[in-house]
Amino acid sequence: YQRLIKLLWNEQRFDEAFTYAEQARAQTFLDPRGNPWLEYESPDFSPLVREEQSLRRRIAGLKRAERRAQDKPTDQTNQALVDRLHNQLQETNRSYDQIVTQLKQVEPEYASFISTDSTTIQQVQQDLLDGDTTLVKYFILNKEAVAWVIDKDQAALVALDISYNELVDQVGKMRAEIESRDEDLSQAAALYDSLFRPLTGHIKHANIIIMPHSVLTYLPFAALWDAENQRYLVEDYAVSYAPSASVLRFAQQKRNPDQNRIVAVGDPDGEQIAADLEVQAAANAFGATAKVAQDATETLVVEQAPNADFLHLAAPGIYKPFGSLFSSIDLRADDQNDGKLEVHEIFGLNLADANLVTVSDSAAELNVESNGEEIVEMNRAFHFAGAPAVVSTLWQVDDDATAELIGTFYASLRDGMTTAEALRAGQLKLLKESAKSDPFYWSAFSLFGDYLGEGQVQMSAPPAAALGTTNAITSENEAAAAAAAETSATETTSSTTIMDVSEVASGPGRIDTSIASNSATTGEE
Repeated sequence: YQRLIKLLWNEQRFDEAFTYAEQARAQTFLDPRGNPWLEYESPDFSPLVREEQSLRRRIAGLKRAERRAQDKPTDQTNQALVDRLHNQLQETNRSYDQIVTQLKQVEPEYASFISTDSTTIQQVQQDLLDGDTTLVKYFILNKEAVAWVIDKDQAALVALDISYNELVDQVGKMRAEIESRDEDLSQAAALYDSLFRPLTGHIKHANIIIMPHSVLTYLPFAALWDAENQRYLVEDYAVSYAPSASVLRFAQQKRNPDQNRIVAVGDPDGEQIAADLEVQAAANAFGATAKVAQDATETLVVEQAPNADFLHLAAPGIYKPFGSLFSSIDLRADDQNDGKLEVHEIFGLNLADANLVTVSDSAAELNVESNGEEIVEMNRAFHFAGAPAVVSTLWQVDDDATAELIGTFYASLRDGMTTAEALRAGQLKLLKESAKSDPFYWSAFSLFGDYLGEGQVQMSAPPAAALGTTNAITSENEAAAAAAAETSATETTSSTTIMDVSEVASGPGRIDTSIASNSATTGEE
């Protein structure tokens, strides 16, 4: 996919490049077994799901039989049998393709486990975005990265001058600085300049959805530091995340009316006073009773989850990069369950009425081999179970600060904020307190999936400082003038760097191309 996307980029086929970037992301979600942990006999699933499973097993059996027949010595080969098995395999594959096509219509989320689908920029604009939100999708190549910036009316593709190896190094260093509470913001500033500043001229909304790729899954974008304006990114934008457009679409479709029912569970060991305070803060926001210590069991979560609009779990989330289906949330054991709510079990939860799941004590260490898939898998399990939005943490946070952030978050939700803006409100509350202003306390929290919830957008545009002096374009005439000036300026630069602004266009699906590349390496990775 990297070479294909690079080729399409070089040929300025930017919409197609986006579609294949989506397919590349979807490919990482596929399991050759579908999802083996789901109860396919459940009446919740279409009979087509069971038929798909049956055909999948038949295909696997025919392939094994064909290989055995072909592997025999030539003088022992039964060619008639080989031909018959081959024909049966082709016929079964055709039947399987027909079933998958039907599943994409009646069980599209299940189908995403077994096949990739294409999403276009136009579909994102028409189906996923409201008029107050911008989507930023990153894709990392070997020697550079690109970002699509898409809102309801226009789209841009921007080249980013940073390599994969540089990103691994800088993201790792930024995480280390934050988690050690180092006051050095140099890495956060460098990543802002590489990943976000080049995009600000195309971002006209204060609500942004970030679709990270690869190592960027571990990056707390809210803590990126705009050194020029002395501001964290969260001070100007409400940030949410999604791994792909298809996952975001499924998440948004699960949004439910809120009845303000919360199941708040935490401190399963009964030893963390601050965790108790956090769970109490979550429960108190909706007049509920917190379940802590001996009550914080896996069994209680399984039994009460169907009655929750909000499920709050203040318990350790343990990610397993190379066995992501066995990542877990560690609750209290009883005679029915072992206390480890594992991802394969989360897929089977009933969260059909839920609007939000919060896991406030998870930790994900940067791993260049898994590239964050363990985070995506746990969030996706909650989405599949019915929750349109998931809040989780990248590292374990001081519990006193968490209780304060969580209290503000839920109170803001109750008062009508969107989910993304409510999380931002909690983060800003800590940021304004000198004792808890360090990003260690607030930037670990990330929202995945549905960014709106039942709330109404309250901040439609970022402040002028975030746009920068050259990016606050307010009219089509000014936009055209800016593009002309930029094109003119590039004609006087050295031949080693070319800034190609071929058009500034608006309207669904039209691309504002802002591609910076080195002329000596055009067409090469």
